[in-house]
Amino acid sequence: MITTDQSEASAPKARYNLGYVWLISVVAAMGGLLFGWDWVVIGGAKPFFQRYFQLNTEAQIGWANSCALIGCLAGALVAWMPMPRMLVPIQ
Repeated sequence: MITTDQSEASAPKARYNLGYVWLISVVAAMGGLLFGWDWVVIGGAKPFFQRYFQLNTEAQIGWANSCALIGCLAGALVAWMPMPRMLVPIQ
């Protein structure tokens, strides 16, 4: 969100809403942190679901890890959908 101050005729100065910039930065950082956390948890669970689902080949193990990560991504996208309504006040 950028606003301009037109008090000087020669060059308008931009003022940034630093609170909004910090909010967006923190939300983005937390999203990356949580996605990384999911990745580590899935990697740590690999030996257990490998044994449970009897995954024998590297392709099966890789497919199982990829599906779990795609599920994390899909969950993040579904959780993102109501976000614009929550961040922008309804007038």
